[in-house]
Order: sequence, then C-alpha cells, then structure tokens
Amino acid sequence: MKFTLSWLYEHLHTKKALADLMHHLTMLGIEVESYDDPTPRLAPFLIAQIKSLEKHPNADRLNVCNVQISADESEPLVQVVCGAPNVYAGMKTVFAHIGTHIPGLDITLKAGNIRGVASNGMLCSLNELSLGQDQDGIVDLPKDAPVGRPFAKTFGHDDPTIEVSITPNRADCFGVVGIARDIAAAGFGEYIHKKIPVINGVYPCSKTVRIESKDDCPVYMGRTIRNVKNTQSPEWLQQRLRKIGLEPISAIVDITNYVCYDLCRPLHAFDADTIGSNIIVRNAVSGETFQGLNDKDYALTDRHLVIADEQNVLALAGVLGGKASGTTLDTTTVFLESALFHPTVVSTTGRELNIHTDSRVRFERGVDPESVRFGLDIATQMIVDICGGEPSDSIMAGTVPTNLNEIRLELARVKLLTGLSIPTKVIETYLTGLGFTNIQVVPGEALKVTTPSWRFDISNEHDVIEEIIRIHGYDNLPNTQLEMAPGFKPHSFAQSIPLKAKKILATLGLNESIHYSFVSEKIAIQFNEGNPTIELMNPISQQLSHMRPSVLPSLLETIQRNQAYQHKNLRIFEVGAVYHNATKPIQETVAAAILTGDSGAVDWRKHQRTYDVFDIKAIAFQLMERLGLKIETVQIDSEGAPSWYHPGQSAALKLGPKLVLGYFGRIHPTTEKSFECDQPIFGCEIFLDRLPLKPTKHTAYRPNLLQAVERDFAMIMDSDVPAAKLIKAAEGADKEYIQTVRLFDVYVGKGVPEGKKSMAFSVTFVPKDTTFNDEQIQQLSQKVIASVTKATGGELRGASA
Repeated sequence: MKFTLSWLYEHLHTKKALADLMHHLTMLGIEVESYDDPTPRLAPFLIAQIKSLEKHPNADRLNVCNVQISADESEPLVQVVCGAPNVYAGMKTVFAHIGTHIPGLDITLKAGNIRGVASNGMLCSLNELSLGQDQDGIVDLPKDAPVGRPFAKTFGHDDPTIEVSITPNRADCFGVVGIARDIAAAGFGEYIHKKIPVINGVYPCSKTVRIESKDDCPVYMGRTIRNVKNTQSPEWLQQRLRKIGLEPISAIVDITNYVCYDLCRPLHAFDADTIGSNIIVRNAVSGETFQGLNDKDYALTDRHLVIADEQNVLALAGVLGGKASGTTLDTTTVFLESALFHPTVVSTTGRELNIHTDSRVRFERGVDPESVRFGLDIATQMIVDICGGEPSDSIMAGTVPTNLNEIRLELARVKLLTGLSIPTKVIETYLTGLGFTNIQVVPGEALKVTTPSWRFDISNEHDVIEEIIRIHGYDNLPNTQLEMAPGFKPHSFAQSIPLKAKKILATLGLNESIHYSFVSEKIAIQFNEGNPTIELMNPISQQLSHMRPSVLPSLLETIQRNQAYQHKNLRIFEVGAVYHNATKPIQETVAAAILTGDSGAVDWRKHQRTYDVFDIKAIAFQLMERLGLKIETVQIDSEGAPSWYHPGQSAALKLGPKLVLGYFGRIHPTTEKSFECDQPIFGCEIFLDRLPLKPTKHTAYRPNLLQAVERDFAMIMDSDVPAAKLIKAAEGADKEYIQTVRLFDVYVGKGVPEGKKSMAFSVTFVPKDTTFNDEQIQQLSQKVIASVTKATGGELRGASA
C-alpha cells in the first residue's frame, strides 16, 4: 500500500516529522517497507523562462535559447542548446545548472559544446526528472509560474511517498483514511473527519438492479451521471496517482482509483450508453466468455460472480471491468457502481483467472459495508466537480449488512494480559479514536463497546485488548520475568526421548530433514501393509491427502529431489509421528534414517566405499544403545521386515517374539524405482514409544585401574549362523569379567570346508579386584569357547594369546 505524505495530511493534522511518523506506523503494526523523499534530488531544478531563441547554425532540429533563471531580470541570461520540439519564446519550463544530477538519465550535467555552440545548462522534460512520461518535449509550465523558484516545491513534486505492509486482518488500512485513523488514535495527530456530500438526484436513474446471488452480493448501489465531459484529470490528481504507481487514464477512471486508495472503497464506472437498462448480479454460466479491460479473454464458470445486463457479461464482480462497457474520453453518461461482494467469491474469481487488481485486494480482505453509500456519494461529487454533469437518484438492491459486535471488556483482563495498569479514561480515548461506539462504563468492572463497521477482525475481548496495547505502544510493555515453579522440568522423560534421538542421529553425522505428516493416497497404501489408511477430511492438496504410516516415504521423496540435482551421497533422518489404523487409529513417534551413495568424499588416500546394510544397522543399534537400551536383549528377525524392505537384506528388531522395536535394511528395489532413485538406499525405523527405557541416574565415571586383557578367537561354523548369535554367546560366557565382544573378520575360502565359514572375534576381559593371572585368563577363554560351541555348533580354529 502506497500513499504520499500530503495525501495523509488530508486526513490527519500532525506536527510530527516524517521520520517520527514512519516509526510510529511500524510500532502500530503497519510496517513501513520503504519511503521516497524526492526533495534532495529535485531541489536543484529551477523554474526558468525562455526569453528568446534562434535556430542552431549547424543543426536544423536544435535551438539556441537564452534563458532567464532568476527573478531579478538584471541578471545575465544563460545560453542553452535545446532540441525539444515544443520550445518557444516566452515559455516557462524547468532548468538545470551545470553539475546537476539528472535522475531520469542518471547522468551529471557537464558544460558542453553542441555542434560548435556552447550550452551552459539543460531544459528538462518530466521523464528526465523521473516524474512521468512526456509527449511533447520539455515541461511547459503555466504562464504565472514564478521564475527562479524551486520547481519541485512550487508544484508539489517534493511530496514524499511511503509504502507500508498491511497484514491480512487490517483491510481498512488499504485506504489512507484507515492509516490516518490509527495514527490519530495513538495520539500522534488529530483525525480530520471529512464531510460526506449530500447528492440530490435531478432525475430518476435509467437503470434497475437485480441480485440473483444474494449470499455473494448482499447490496448493490449505483447511479447515472449524464452530460459529463470525460477529460484528463487535474494535475493534482494525476500527480498523486503517479506517486503511488498508477498511470492516469481519464478523469472518471482516475476518480474511482483515487477513492479506492483514499477510502478503501472499490468502485466501477460503466459507460451507461453501452449497457442495458437492467443490471443483474449473478453467477456466470459455464462456457460464457468475457473480455476484460486488460484486453484478455476469459472463460467463465459458475463459480465466478459477474455483473451483466440482459445480453452480456459486463464485469467480473469486485475484480475487473469489461472492455466493451468501459468508459472512454468520448463517454457522456456514466453508470457508477458501488457494491459489496463476498471475499470468498472475489478471491475465487481472481485466483482461478489469475487476475490481480486493487479492487480484488480490498474485497477479498473485507470492505466496510457502510462505505457502499458514502463511497458512491463522494465519487459522484468528484465526478460532477471535475467533469460536470447531472447525477440521478441512486438505486439500491439488497440491504447493507451490519458488521457490529457488542463486546464486554473486563478491565481486570487488561492488567492480566498486558501487565499494564491503564486508566479507564485512557482506554476509552483509545477505543473512541479507533472508531468504537456506544462505550458504556460499568464502574470498576468493565466496558461495553460496539466495534467499528470496518473492523472484521475484532470479535471478542482478547481482540479489544490487543487493540488497546497496540495503540498504547508495544514498547511500553513491562519486562516481566516468567515465574517458574521449583523443580520445574521443561520435558518429561517420555518427551525428552525424541529430542535425545535427534541429537544422537546428528552426532552420528546425519542431517535432519523435516516434512509434513501427510502423504498421497498411493504412498499411504504402499507403506501400510494392507491396513486401512487414515484419510484427511480437508487436505491441503491431493498429494497430501492421507496421514503417513511411515516416515520413510517422506525421506525417500527428499532423496529423489536431491538426486535430481545430482546430490548422490546423503545421510538424512527425521524424528516424527506416524499413524496406523489396523484396529483403531494409533499415533507413534519414529526415528527414521536413510543412507545412500558413498560413505565419504572421494580421496586418493583411501579406497572409496558405498554404504551397505551394515552401515544402517550400526546406526540403528547405536541409536538404541545411546538411548539406554541394552543391546544384548535385542533380537534380529531376518524375515520380519515389511514389504518396502529388500527381503534378503533386511530384518526386524525385536524384544521377545512379539514386540517389534524397528526395522533396518536395504529399501526394496521396486520401492526405490517408484521414487525414481537410481542407486541402492538403506533405511531404518525405530519406534521410540516401544523402547523399554527408564530414567537413569548419571554417576561419576570411575576408571578401572587394573589391566584389561584382550584375546582373539577364530571358530569355524555353518555359513548360515548369524554373527549376532556368536557375539551373544560369547558375551554370556561370563558376564562378570567379559566387557566387550567384537567381530573383526569373516572368512570363506581355502582352508575352510564348503558350507562353513570362519568368524574371528576379540574378547576383552576386565578384572574386578586383582590383576588376572595366566590360569584365570585360560579359564575365561575356555568358557568363551564352550559357550560359542554350544550355541553355534562351531569349533575352535585357532587362538592367539
């Protein structure tokens, strides 16, 4: 939203400086995005008069002008070479001295010699001053323009332009009047109440109006104005519109644009002679076409609200006027429309047809219903004043809806919610300034107020309190230390587990990825193992229509997008919710991770290795172990993983025969292909809610000062014996003295019988009270061999001391 300072001053009397006003606007929640003060760059340009001129001796299209630049006629004239076609003796125009920066050309003026004749300055056009488009050359000022005076200040071109950002709830601030009202309410000026003209029609209106879609258009008003002379707008109006980025078109169109920005009241003017006598507000018929003022053709549907006559669509309601019914400089009779359209239908039309207009911006956020009447009268008076003509009586269909809420404000709530003790009289002043009416005081208890018709965002006590503190000043809020109960814990133990899981996965070198908990129906079915899916009643899109049964598809989509940009090596995770519906809807928290590509950057010093199933298994086990689970209790079921995992390279992680803690393995090639991934992907899922974790007390670490002993063993066993079975058997040989068991080699080949494999592992023994002697070490080693032999059926291949 743009406006000029002088425009604001038409609604606000204030002595505040521009910088102070911009600060106050931002503090009121109307953020100043930018401002442009043209005074410094236009200050050097003066009003001058061409006293005489003659043809350039060496150029047919150039003139040598003698220019008076001072009010003192005794001052010497300045010689300027000028090529403008509209130059003439006695002309008053704009002059620039040598050394002046010309903003429209972005050059600094230098003394020059043009075709052998000296030129000591420049006569300027509006384009060269960055003040608009020129059609006939340099600026031709009025005959009474005072020579020697600053051009910009004399003709109002020194007016600063301010651009503010309006939040969606403050539709009223899309009019300059709304911004002025807020500033005045905060005590930074006095609001100027404009008198609304009374229009007495001199003849009955020749048009009638019928509303067929009353929910979308509760009220429609209009009147004709005959014998108008549609010409160019007066200079002040053109200048004001140009300042905010609108190009003047004609007086009638410019007036409707002006009222739109001034009062937040969109209007539309039809050429009355080009439309029928019966105006109809209706939904379009699917298949109807419409040509807009932007010369584009649109195919309409029954979702679009239109203004029509008996034969044609005249306008898209609240969005865009029609080419055939628009006003021109030849228009002599105008039908002026002022109506109220529902925000939803205006938004639907604009969005589906991709039309962005100032009218749409205001209607889809909400326009003051009361402005239907006074907006029509103000615009009518401006048209009569500028274009002449005779107004008819106004016509109206429907009724103006009431947008007034009566709210009781408990005064104690103001103190409770803001921490401020604001006197009741001050609160009354704030609310009155904002346009609240019928303020009744319940002594020492409450205020009863009625909201303004232009404030759609105020519906309850909290909204009123927000307005009070906004006007009082957010910077006046006290700094209050939050009170925290003794022993307060930010998170329970259960709440801390997902946070801890994120930290663990991050320390393992994975990057966190965050997604919606929604997936498409296809993905929900693919990852739900035949169970019923959970469908959203009001999805934000068809691609996000179901609750996700697994975190993996979200991560796989991230992999897909990254691989499309040639990011092949990825380590990502997410800790989030999944949703099942086997017997009843269940929500669980899952930590999921994915690895794909190479395990490290390319390096000539070491062999490059791609991720495999053991890498993702290690991440799953480290996560569970660091969370506090005893890993030795976890069982691996090589046939328990769901269908989206590779059946030969995956497993379920269980605690007992029924409790599934998670899964790990390679993603099934078919699933990889469905996500357009062209390299193996390894994933894991750990159900955090199912882990039997308990709070643990952190005790100081006490290192064992006795020397540990490490022994290596190699045993031959059947090739289908899992390594986990061997490690578990070795760990259970003597739980008191065995600290760790680590598998470091698996060998199949020469020296090992067919169908067998050799697995080498290292066992660390830690003494408790005294250092081990050889006999104790030998006894422990025999226990390990016996335990592994019993559990796996293997036999010792060799041992190293």
